[in-house]
Amino acid sequence: MAQVRRLSTQIGQPVRESIIRKDRGGTAAKRVSCLSEGLLGLTNDALYGEEEEYEESEDEDGDFESFHVPEDMRCLALIAHNNMKGAMKQFVNAHKNLLSKFRLTGTNTTMTMLKTVFGEDNPDVFYGPTCSSGPLGGDAQVKYFRSLQNSSLLKRYLVAMNTELDTVRRLSNQIGQPVRDGSIRKDRGHSVAKRVSCLSEGLLGLTNDALYGEEEDYEEFEDYDEDADFESFHAPEDMRCLALIAHNNMKGAMKQFVNAHKNLLSKFRLTGTNTTMTMLKTVFGEDNPDVFYGPTCSSGPLGGDAQVCAQLCLEDIGGIFFFMDPLSAHPHEADIQSLVRLANVHNVMLVTNPTTAHSMVTLLQLALENGRKDLIPSFFLTLESPSVKAYQENQKKALDAHTGKGGPADSDRIKELEEQLLNLTSKLGLFLKL
Repeated sequence: MAQVRRLSTQIGQPVRESIIRKDRGGTAAKRVSCLSEGLLGLTNDALYGEEEEYEESEDEDGDFESFHVPEDMRCLALIAHNNMKGAMKQFVNAHKNLLSKFRLTGTNTTMTMLKTVFGEDNPDVFYGPTCSSGPLGGDAQVKYFRSLQNSSLLKRYLVAMNTELDTVRRLSNQIGQPVRDGSIRKDRGHSVAKRVSCLSEGLLGLTNDALYGEEEDYEEFEDYDEDADFESFHAPEDMRCLALIAHNNMKGAMKQFVNAHKNLLSKFRLTGTNTTMTMLKTVFGEDNPDVFYGPTCSSGPLGGDAQVCAQLCLEDIGGIFFFMDPLSAHPHEADIQSLVRLANVHNVMLVTNPTTAHSMVTLLQLALENGRKDLIPSFFLTLESPSVKAYQENQKKALDAHTGKGGPADSDRIKELEEQLLNLTSKLGLFLKL
């Protein structure tokens, strides 16, 4: 313990006595899913070590009863660039049961793939609009999902007219969406605990009535603590940093988020740009022994985003919560785009708005409490985008074309050029004789 504390002090990071032990108090369900293995290239041995025990789960994509029917929700859009379409297909095949609970929309080639996987006439899958291919305007068409097919139109019609199922089906067919028997009922057969948290109310502006309706019953948790402390299976120094960044108009939202999830965030090494880190140290306390701080980067316009990029490339960033302001001009726009691009290149967890952050905290806590490295692999391993392989192959071809080390196609081209040169030389010789 003394050696660990001495080494930790040398790198400027205090160590808590209780977190040195590798076993966090129980056996966790550690399992690399088929998706993680195929899509991310992970293995149990790489994540957990050859000697560690882990529990196997039988079905990663088991079917379940959804409390919300697809027509009560807005569309889920699936889009993939060419070099990422293989990864998207793997993802869809691994989560067919989950995805079938949504209305699915997207650009042309991705929707064609979806209909190949699910079946075009599958009554259990709800398709939204099929947009054009991305280069032909498909990405821009995504803006108009709500006007193309708004599920709230159907819901309001049901309430106002109190229609029978056959009338509902007729209306549904008019907007191009079949309806399943039994999916219209509002009550899904059981009550759920519906509660708008302080974070949702303050950060997202939500209320119970807005989400669940004035007349609907929901269960309140009197003593429920959204940010209750818990025992993390992984110590902060065993994981890569979690970076927190917020643009000026988003700093208030970031502070609300941090205050709402102090116990969870204290389980990570925290890094970020200057003003965000200053805010963190105000919330947690600069000398708090229970909080682990990583490097404090400069302010964004002074190179802070570029410094986070450097940490990312040096394999010390596991996830990024970047509350981006989409309505303001930024003098360091190039650095911002570089950070987002490199996060995608290195396949690191990237959260860019409060709604996604609100959802992601549940996953982070689940992973830490249960030792599920496969849920947050970028905090433990170096990953890469599936498109990196295609890029490397193209780079090799470009290099080989200039070095003469290419395959048969390059050799044939060199031979063809040599024959042309020999032919020209022969003609030149005849010309000189004349």
